[in-house]
Amino acid sequence: MVRPILPNSHYTVAWICALPVERAAGCSMLDLEHDGPSEVSLGDDNAYQLGSIGRHNIVIASLPLGSYGTTSAAVVATQMKSTFRSLKVYLMVGIGGGIPKPSHDIRLGDIVISKPENNLGGVVQYDLGKTVKRGHFERCGSLNKPPQILLTAIAGLQASHELKGINKIRNYLSEAYQKHPNLVEAYTHQGQEHDVLYKADYEHEGDTTCESCNTDEVVSRKELVSQIAPLGISSPLSLESSSPQYTNLQITAQAGSTMRQDPRHVAKQHIFDIPRILHPHFSGRQKYLQQIYDALHRGSTSERGAIVSIFGIPGVGKSQLSIKYVMENRNGYNFGFYAIAKTVDHWLSSCTNIALALNLPGAGSIDQGQITQALKRWFASNTDWVLIIDDAASSVVELLRSSLPQNLNGHVILSTRDKHIAHEFCPSACCIQLLEMDLTEGKELVLKISSREGDTSEVAERISQELGGLPLALEQSVRCAVQRCWNLSTLFDNLQESKLQVVKDPIENSHHADVITTLDIALKELGPTHIDILKLILLMRPQALPLALLTDGAPDLSYVRGEYHTRDETNDSSGGINAAPTKESKIWRKRIQNRFTGLRLMKSKTKSEFTVSQHENTMKLRAFNHMRGILQSKSELDKAILVLEKSSIVRRSENGRIWVHDLFREILQFKIEESERKVFVQYAAQIVGRGFPVESFHTKSAICSCYLPHALEVMMLLEKYNLHNKETLLTMRSIGKYYSCSGRISESLRWSQHLLKITNDTLGQGHRESLIIMAEVGTILGAQGSTDEGLQMNTCVLIDLAGSDFIQYARDRFASTNNLVASAENKGIEVFQLCQCVLRAIDCDQDHMACPDWESILIVIGNIVSKLTHHITPGEGTEFYREMLATEVKIMGEEDPSTANTACSLINFLILYERYEEALELCNHFIPIMITIYGENDWPTLNILYRQAMAFFGQGNYDEVRQILEMAISRVKNTYGEDHPFVYQSIRGLGQALERQGHDDEALAYFEQAYSGSQRFFDNNHYEVQLTARCIRHLKEKLDNDRVPEVLRYLYTTRSIECIEGNRD
Repeated sequence: MVRPILPNSHYTVAWICALPVERAAGCSMLDLEHDGPSEVSLGDDNAYQLGSIGRHNIVIASLPLGSYGTTSAAVVATQMKSTFRSLKVYLMVGIGGGIPKPSHDIRLGDIVISKPENNLGGVVQYDLGKTVKRGHFERCGSLNKPPQILLTAIAGLQASHELKGINKIRNYLSEAYQKHPNLVEAYTHQGQEHDVLYKADYEHEGDTTCESCNTDEVVSRKELVSQIAPLGISSPLSLESSSPQYTNLQITAQAGSTMRQDPRHVAKQHIFDIPRILHPHFSGRQKYLQQIYDALHRGSTSERGAIVSIFGIPGVGKSQLSIKYVMENRNGYNFGFYAIAKTVDHWLSSCTNIALALNLPGAGSIDQGQITQALKRWFASNTDWVLIIDDAASSVVELLRSSLPQNLNGHVILSTRDKHIAHEFCPSACCIQLLEMDLTEGKELVLKISSREGDTSEVAERISQELGGLPLALEQSVRCAVQRCWNLSTLFDNLQESKLQVVKDPIENSHHADVITTLDIALKELGPTHIDILKLILLMRPQALPLALLTDGAPDLSYVRGEYHTRDETNDSSGGINAAPTKESKIWRKRIQNRFTGLRLMKSKTKSEFTVSQHENTMKLRAFNHMRGILQSKSELDKAILVLEKSSIVRRSENGRIWVHDLFREILQFKIEESERKVFVQYAAQIVGRGFPVESFHTKSAICSCYLPHALEVMMLLEKYNLHNKETLLTMRSIGKYYSCSGRISESLRWSQHLLKITNDTLGQGHRESLIIMAEVGTILGAQGSTDEGLQMNTCVLIDLAGSDFIQYARDRFASTNNLVASAENKGIEVFQLCQCVLRAIDCDQDHMACPDWESILIVIGNIVSKLTHHITPGEGTEFYREMLATEVKIMGEEDPSTANTACSLINFLILYERYEEALELCNHFIPIMITIYGENDWPTLNILYRQAMAFFGQGNYDEVRQILEMAISRVKNTYGEDHPFVYQSIRGLGQALERQGHDDEALAYFEQAYSGSQRFFDNNHYEVQLTARCIRHLKEKLDNDRVPEVLRYLYTTRSIECIEGNRD
């Protein structure tokens, strides 16, 4: 069975064990084991087992071997919080020493759960007290109480045990032994004869067992008739068992630290998802910090929310100022978030991260429109939050406006280079232009970073003046000086010497020369391998670049030779990046190139020089192997990034994301000579291609959203340098599929059309890959409503793939066959006839000689017929898909995804044709296959479960309908969040089953819930909204008139089938 990979935000329960045997027992209790985690925070050394029990997703971790006690438990809990930010409950589960009392007869195998009592939180930690006279334990401190939701659940569990005698522990153990037979011998209760209690003051003989102990010291206890792991609820922890003040049942050594560490025990939730990229030596800027505060708190605006814009040149410190303000004023907020708005995909990825941090319903959904709307509702209904929107670009302004509520209840700080964007979002009074540091501020920053005895204010002031007061350049240069143990005088001399080498041509911004000068000093400290890794990072848009992308894509990295044919200068801008350089930017590029020719990194070469010698190629191969070795090892990559951090070129946030300032990136990219740039673009393409998911986008939506901005950057560079190949085109196809699955149909269409053009140019218009992409474009057009155009494109693809000779053969042989199409003429009749002919010809072509590309043709036929459901009868559709399924099973096998999808289409038509028994047989046969292919929680599996419920409904088996739909709803909520269209569609189905069973009031409540939820996703003309409204109307008429009208068969209309198909897409 495929083990699902869920986003880290879906895990809400932490299960911490001290010993390996405790962890083994805990893992055996999981209903389903998961792969993952999807991402691990920097510095998290825990080894996790992920899984689920019921609807709860659980993280299991254990203490390091041989390291026990409160300190180790605290470290594990803290690191766990950094990776899994949505954890709500922390459980310390394991073996403890029992402390029997007259009121509690504790036995081996009993279960003890802590609870608060009097002024105690539920745990009494041994090092928060002291023993005083007569052995009494005096408490000197206290720990937190468990969360209220957990205490409520425990009370309900205890009541069930006492009132109903419900105890399922034996069943759970039996299931665990069946799944893990190796546990039977070591983990089964050994019998009451092994449960021996000695007197409290008896000193044992010192052996690991009690075989040598004095049996006269054994406490006599009555024999139990039956023991099924009784449940004890008490305050469990105190080392002094004779103390009468605590009703302790158990001793353990780690629980106290987890009670301290759990942040969810506080009444108010605090979430600050701000990257820690603030410079540690930030200084000055007090005037601007006060302006931000005044703008956000002017008059009554602080009560209803406000927005402030900061604009200025690159490197002036806009991002740093925004983060500094939030960190200084964090006590005034309960929530703090950071988002990048450089591109649309950066913004959407940021929205996903914020929704995951808040654990919003639907946060793990692949539908990014759903995520942004859920976040918009949260912003509108909550206060005490602050949001930083960094580096806003004009292409994102419209999306930003639609993503934020009209009436803000929190504070927004927007930074941008463009003053027009700043004024578009804010009135002039709330727009702040951030200027360079004055001499005093610059001097203070230099001295604060340097912290070196003997450095004078005069030299610091001269350095600030030399670099124009630009914070980015000041920080870069002084940190390099610190690394090289220079004093400020030496730094100033080197700055002057470097600046003399810069040509005097005017450029578009005078501060670029200052940054170039400081970068020159920093790069001289880096080794060749660190330079190579820096080149790779620079080409992948290093704004929140996840290290996981580098490590995921590195294992199969292959060497690229540095031999290229240059492209025409006129075609160099075809990729859309810097496509129309201005005269000033050309001068600037030339100036940068001239500046760095001495370092041999941008040396101009002629076409004939691109072929490297054998010796040079050997050296480059060695360098590549060294770089690949570092990328494949997380620890080695961490060390390399640390070196780049010390150079002040790279910053790393606490969650392992890599940041390079845009100005650094722009300058350093030009610093790489073109031939080298092409090599590293191909390395980046290999990494992205291996790291970006190619399927199961619904279960990997968080990973896709995180990787997408960086993948798009690499794809554009590939196009710019004309470096696309079959592998990179497959990556582009995966991106297009992700766009489609995430509900971004317009972007999916534009991307697929662009991909079709690239594929035609790269492989040729008649190539199989070009035709397949053309078919995908036709399918997307059909989904957008351009059915005729999409159908025409797919038909052309079918003819081109099969070939004119095979098409003619199929028509000649099968066009006159009886029962081809007997229905009245309609628009799609000829296309449907063609599909039937080709399908039967493929089935007869046993050796596949006449039609070698049958697999692609079958996929295209499936796409075509799925758009012709309105043109054919249920009987025709049933017979066609029956033939297609038989052909695919024979050719591709049952476990091919295309075969499984065809089976689902056949099930649809069988239900419409009221052949429920046959539909159920297919469901029972293909559901295990779907789980094997996609896992239990992906959409194809969930949709076939819904079809199974539909078939049971047709048979009148409403109990089965309810059971299946409740299970499907639970899976959707656990995987994609509670607020999802499939949930409301299934709730409507539950209501219909309840109505048929006579539970009208309960059915009406389900209908109204489904209607309210569906309206949040669809307009009132959508078939799901109209269908649910019809259910409500008929049921209300029935209740009002106290009569039973003939109920329409809502569930099995063609529109229901369309709704299911829409959810699958």
